[in-house]
Amino acid sequence: DVATDIKNVLMATLLELKDLMSALTQRVNSEEQRVLDIEDTQLRSDEEMADLRKQLTSLHARVDDQENHARRNNLRFVGFPEGVEDGRPAKFLQEVLPKLLRLSPGPELNIERAHQSLAPKPPVGQTPRPIIAKFLQFLVKEQLTAAKNLEALEWCGNRILIFPDLPRDLMERWKKFIPVKKKLREQGIKFGLFYPAIMKLTCDWEMKSYSDPQAVEEFLK
Repeated sequence: DVATDIKNVLMATLLELKDLMSALTQRVNSEEQRVLDIEDTQLRSDEEMADLRKQLTSLHARVDDQENHARRNNLRFVGFPEGVEDGRPAKFLQEVLPKLLRLSPGPELNIERAHQSLAPKPPVGQTPRPIIAKFLQFLVKEQLTAAKNLEALEWCGNRILIFPDLPRDLMERWKKFIPVKKKLREQGIKFGLFYPAIMKLTCDWEMKSYSDPQAVEEFLK
């Protein structure tokens, strides 16, 4: 009869809806799982990226440290005219420095190697390229560094300047101490700036060490 037919149609429709809802539920669950998998993958990628950044930072620090140590015994000599070393910069410095710095008689300076900066040759009248020398003994390098602070240096009418041969980033760290160095000199406090960028000063017979120039400023206050 009609009622039975309607009932059968409704049952069939309900079954179809049930199957459709089941399929939709499975699809939603599948998409949710897919999203969770993507989020997990992204999380792992973020963790791996963070770990890689740490490794890169560590490697960069190690490379910098190795470069700094490699240059630890180096000095830059600025002011010698271009070509004055006649292709033998080590021999030239070995002969000139003792008299220039008024060093007391003693063992040779033991220059391991020396070379002119690889920068392009400057035009006539411009500042000549520095000569970079590596000394076998760190104490000799320190002796020369101390001697060059005694007075202005001049060789054959040329003002000679001597600097540590530091990488750019380390040089920037050293430059940050310039203001406090001036204040320390004004107050008569003995100090020294040591590798890699540690300032040591003596006050009231006590040695203090600082790696941050701001900390020195606080001490002076």
